[in-house]
This record gives sequence, structure tokens and C-alpha cells, in this order.
Amino acid sequence: MMYKAIVVDDEPYMLEAWETLIDWQAFGYQLCGTAKDGEEALALIKTNEPDLVMTDIQMPVLDGIELVRVMKEELRLEARTVIVSGYSEFTYAQQALRYQVDHYVLKPLMLKEIHSILTELKEELDKARLAKEEVNRERAAVEAATILRLAKCGGAAAVTAAERLLGLEGDSQVTLLMAESANQTNRSGDHSEEEALSIAVRLQQYVSHVFQDDSIRMWLFEDGPERAGLLIVNEQLEQEKWETALSLVAAAQPVLLEELTVYSSASSCKLSELHELYSQMLASRRNTQFFVKSGLQVCRKHEQDNCKLVDITSIAQELLSHIEAGDADRIQSTVDRMHASYEGTPFMYGWLQGALEYLCGELLRRYEEEKDESCWLLNWCKETTGTKYWTSERLKAKCMEVSVHVRHRNEPARAVERIIAEAITYLKNHYQEKMQILDVADLFHLNPVYFGQQFKRTTGSSFHDFIHNLRIDEAKKLIRRTDLRLSDIARMLGYHSTEYFTVKFKALTGKLPSAYKNACQR
Repeated sequence: MMYKAIVVDDEPYMLEAWETLIDWQAFGYQLCGTAKDGEEALALIKTNEPDLVMTDIQMPVLDGIELVRVMKEELRLEARTVIVSGYSEFTYAQQALRYQVDHYVLKPLMLKEIHSILTELKEELDKARLAKEEVNRERAAVEAATILRLAKCGGAAAVTAAERLLGLEGDSQVTLLMAESANQTNRSGDHSEEEALSIAVRLQQYVSHVFQDDSIRMWLFEDGPERAGLLIVNEQLEQEKWETALSLVAAAQPVLLEELTVYSSASSCKLSELHELYSQMLASRRNTQFFVKSGLQVCRKHEQDNCKLVDITSIAQELLSHIEAGDADRIQSTVDRMHASYEGTPFMYGWLQGALEYLCGELLRRYEEEKDESCWLLNWCKETTGTKYWTSERLKAKCMEVSVHVRHRNEPARAVERIIAEAITYLKNHYQEKMQILDVADLFHLNPVYFGQQFKRTTGSSFHDFIHNLRIDEAKKLIRRTDLRLSDIARMLGYHSTEYFTVKFKALTGKLPSAYKNACQR
């Protein structure tokens, strides 16, 4: 990092020496300007806010000591200062110490001494900058945590903490934005420089393009994995103009929102109402969670009132059950009811969009195992949710189309279920015999690995565990009801030794067979 420096001296040859004899950049500085007197220097200081000021003492209009005083006490500038003077009087040095001047150097100047001073001050500036950055990071983290607590939980204590920490009044008008990746599941390994920027930084860049000045205050906070929030305080811009400004920037510079979805609250509110505003935005986000689209999404409260998530999921689940059953009549009646429910509400966050996106999300979750089928279904879902206006008849036809496809996909699964049911019946009748999964799978014409997977999915037990459970259940009956020896019972149930039978019995019952027999005879 380069630090800004200014040199002040009333002798022209000295200014020329400062400019030509010192390689400022080599020592980490940028010489922003020179001045012939203190008044001229003040103008430079106010414009550039330098990190280092090197000044002579005896100058017309405003001397060096007074210049340092004004910088420190009136301008509150935290700059390093070096006095360069031909006077060695103790009074001057005493005054320099009073204003915490870093170095007092006597003329004529020695380049080696100046180089040493520049190096030393550069190290001090670096340490100060790092310390300030750490303080700023810690403060930003505390502010973000405070805002997030207020947004998620609300409450008078959270409002008071936010007002005090952020320096806001209780009636300050705030607006909320949230941003997340619009393509979280299909990212490639290659990212452009713009894509590599964090979501939080991109969100801040977007808003900075809306406001080219310092008319607003804003705070970033993390709202979850790969999701950022931005709290904005702007007392001057009317809400309608704010919304228009966001939309214009999004349209004029689409690269800012490339693969990024930004949700903006449609209304400002008091800080105490932030929790309610945040809840409304989350409801809007849930309506597009299955097919999140990049760009700006403005969340309006009245649309949320007409689009309750519980109602959306209920009607979508009902339609899904009819699609899977292939019930054409009920598909038609449900679609008619959907149209009646969303009619008159805005499309984007209305009934139909929310219900269709939920439906597509469930279809993809249930039927995405086979690659070819998943591609077909994904295209169907994109077309269904990407269409803005549906007639009832066209939507019914689309639902019947996916119904036929899903039912066709389910046929092989149902056939396997029947085979596993037959295999279970077979095992219950033959568990006393020597059983190998290879033989049973071959008996039912299935691949042994596939048979084992489907058997466990259906029964919850592995093939061998299932057989041992059958055998030990029968062993318990024989021990309770007969006087057969344990060795005979083991042999009858297909165990090659009494010892192995004892191990399996204890593993499944927690008791040795003999202990179980004694307990039954009491």
C-alpha cells in the first residue's frame, strides 16, 4: 500500500530537492504535492488527507508548528509529522514535542537520515493501518450480529442495541436487501473475476451503483451460507424512486446481478419493524426456492398475504398425488381450483408460481435417480415454471404429460417391490435351510448386489440379518415350548454349531440361550 505525503518549505530549492532527490515510491509513499507556506499546505491537507507531512518551521503566513497544531487539534488528522528546520532552539523542539511530532530534523539534510526516517514511519503506518483494519473488522462483525439478531428475533432489547451501536434514531427509516447465488447446485470449476467476488461485496457494489454519493448508510451482514443481507438507511429517497433506481441499474448493468438473486423489500420501515420486514422477505424467497432466478426480486407485503406457504404446499401436494396416481379427473379439478385461488394476484409471487415450483421441486427430488429421465424431467420443470401465463387446459395437459411419464417410470419399481415381497415369503418358509444371497437372487432372476440393496430398502435389514432374526425368533419359541437340547435346536434352525448359535442368540436377545431357558422355566 502507498501512503500519501506532503512537503512544506518556503525555500524553492528545498522543495526541488524533496521532489528530485528522494525516490518516494521506493519507500512506499506517493508525493501528493508541495507547498510554500502553511496556509497553502492546509488546502493540500484538506484535499488529500495525507499520511505524512514534512514541514519547515519558519514560513510566512502560517509557520510549521502552527500548521501541525491545526492538523492535530482542528482537523483531527492522524498523520505522521516531521519538522525540518535550520533552528535548533529548545523552544521549537519543546513545541514539537507538545504536538507529538514524530521527528525533528535539522538542516542541512542528510539523505541517509531522511531514508531512515521514511522507512521507520512506513513501518509505523503499516502497523497502525493493520490495527485499524482489525478494529473495523471487529466492529463490523458486532454490527452484523446485532442486525441479524434484530432481523431474526426482534424485541425491544435488540432494537435498543441496534440504535446505540449503529447510531440510529428509533424512527429511522430502513430498507432491507438480501442476495444469494441463483445457481447454487450447478456450478462449474471455472469462475470469472466477477463471479469470484463474494456475494456480500457484489451486493454492495450493486447498491453503490444506485447511489453515486454518500447519501445513504448501509451495513452488510451474513444471513446464512452463501447468502448476504444489507441494511440501508436513507431518509431522503422516496420508496417508489428507490425501487425504480434499483430496477434501472439492474436493467442497465445486468453483469452486476449475473448468477445473483437480489431480494429487496418494497417498503421502508422503522428499525423496530425490521423483524416483520425480514419475515416477509423470507416468505418471498421461499416462493422461488426451487427455481431461483437471477436478477432483482421486489417483495411486496400484499403479495405475501395472498400467497401463504402452507396453502401453496397443500394444493401442490394434492396435485402431485393425483399425477402419481394418473387420476385425470382429479388433476383437472385441482388445476381448476388452483386457477381460482391465484386469480387476481400478481403472478411472480402468487399462488400458481409458488405451487408449480413446489411441485417441480418434489418431482425432481423423487424422480432424479436415472440420468436420462432426470434430464427429461428437468426440462419439463424449467418449461413449466418459466412460463408466465397458463390457461387451465394447457396446464392440465402438462400435468397429464408428466403423469404418464412418472407412472411409466414407477412400473419397474413396483415390479421389484413384488419380487422382494415374494422373496420375503420364501425366506419365511425356508429359513431353516442353508441360505446364500447369491442363490436367492438367482432364484428371482435379480443381480445379487441389486437384490441386496432393494431387500434392505424394503425390510430395513440386510439379507443375513433378516434370516438370523427369523431363526432366533423360532429358537425362542422352541426353548419356551419344548424340552429340546440347545444343540438340537441349533441344528434344526440351520446353524452348523451350537457355539455359533449361542453367539447369534445373545447378539439378538442380549441373553445366552441357557439363561433365556432358565428365565422361561421360573
